[in-house]
Amino acid sequence: MSRGGYVRAQEILEKESGQELSNIDRADLWSISRRNKKGELVGDIVEVQKNIDHFKQLQADGKWTPEGPDDVLARALGTPEPRGRVRGVGQGVTPSQYWDTPKPNRKRQHKDDSSTKALKEAFGEIICPQQEQHKQEQKSLEDRLCKQEEMLRAIMAQHSTSGSNIGMPSPPYVPDSPYMPDPSTRPAARAFAIAA
Repeated sequence: MSRGGYVRAQEILEKESGQELSNIDRADLWSISRRNKKGELVGDIVEVQKNIDHFKQLQADGKWTPEGPDDVLARALGTPEPRGRVRGVGQGVTPSQYWDTPKPNRKRQHKDDSSTKALKEAFGEIICPQQEQHKQEQKSLEDRLCKQEEMLRAIMAQHSTSGSNIGMPSPPYVPDSPYMPDPSTRPAARAFAIAA
C-alpha cells in the first residue's frame, strides 16, 4: 500500500476527477492505494484491476448487482471479507458501519415497492371476501330488525284501534289503592261470586 493509505488515495482520486467525492467505491480506493511512485499498477495488482473492471462492467450492464460485502472488490480479489474488517476503506471501519449504512438504491427501493404491492394484494384477497360476508350479514340483520319493527308497529296499531289490551301487561292489584278498582267489582269476579 502507498504512503498515506486510503486517505491519500481518496485525495488522489478527488484530484483526478476534479471534484469532492462523498461516495467513493472501495475498489477504486484499493487499486489507487496500490500504485507505485510512478502511478502504475505492478505484479498481481494488474490482474486484480482487470477483475475490478470486469465486475464494474457487469454492474453497469445490469447483469450483476453487488449486495453488502459481496461487492466489486470482494469479487475481484476472489476472497470474502476478513471477519470484523472492511478492505479498501481504512482502519477502524467495521462491516456494520460500512454496509448497514442506508444508501439510496433505486433498484432495491423498486423491489421493496413491488413486495409491498404484492403483500397488499394478498391482504386484499383475504380481507375483501371477509368484508363482503360481514356486509351481507349486517344487511341481513338490518332487514330482520326492520321486519320485526314493522310487525310490532302493526300489532300496536291493531291494539290501539280495537281498544283491546290483549298482549299488554295488566297492572298489578294493590289492595286499598284509590287508583285500582276493587276486585269484587270486576265483571269476572262478580260472575264467580254470583255462581257461588
